[in-house]
Amino acid sequence: MLGTASRVRNWILIQHDEPWGRDAIMQAALENPLVRHLQPRLRRHRIRPLLIRRPIATGTDSERLFLVHSGVNEQWIQEMHVQAAEEIPDDDLTGMAAGRPPSTGTPRSDPLYLVCTHSEHDACCGTYGRGIASHLSGPRPEQTWETSHVGGDRFAANLVCMPHGAYFGRVTERASVRIATSYESGRIDLEHYRGRSTFDPVVQAADVFLRQREHLEGIDDLAFETRLERGGGQARVVFRDPSGALLEADITVRRASSRRITCSASRPGTPREYLLEVPVD
Repeated sequence: MLGTASRVRNWILIQHDEPWGRDAIMQAALENPLVRHLQPRLRRHRIRPLLIRRPIATGTDSERLFLVHSGVNEQWIQEMHVQAAEEIPDDDLTGMAAGRPPSTGTPRSDPLYLVCTHSEHDACCGTYGRGIASHLSGPRPEQTWETSHVGGDRFAANLVCMPHGAYFGRVTERASVRIATSYESGRIDLEHYRGRSTFDPVVQAADVFLRQREHLEGIDDLAFETRLERGGGQARVVFRDPSGALLEADITVRRASSRRITCSASRPGTPREYLLEVPVD
């Protein structure tokens, strides 16, 4: 699973309680004026939209919207209650690229837990995701949301912890609570860790390998320094650990054996996989 988090640094999470089609955003744009008028602006500012809804409908929720920045050095969540796209100034969307919180809305300190349940996109997410979302919403009702497609259907159930954009796959009910508890204490559950959306896949893979090798679970235990391309599908990724020491990981990218890349795939594919090269003395 490592190195498979979608590469996203800026998100907008839009509460949309109506059924989601296969292309959830496009369908929502037909039904929801807010989504329809936001779409071109989000593309322009390279902000990824997700639809969210409560795992268990309460009947009391007003529609909510969250802007999330999953930057390398800064992360935040801004909560809003808006009825029209015009209520979100363009400067707020522009500023997200620089990590600047918007001028509107309310800063949120509690994390958000997004569980993909987008069954129309891939049946596995509905099959495995809904139970996880319902289970996690018990102890964390204000933090847990079902979400539209986040990427990596074959790893369902998928859980994304915001604001860091930390992806976890093949999550069970018990693991979901453990992952959330760890995240709230500033740690990453390495057993289910896919990677962090802040980084490109090769850097994600290096992050996971180094954490496993050095037994580093703290979210901020590794600070990214550089990535050096070495040719032939190889790269050297350098991080700095809490003591200030540099840690290197030599990663080789190759195509894996043929397999179904998504649960709904009609034919097999060859996904990328990432290998840690061990130095020979």
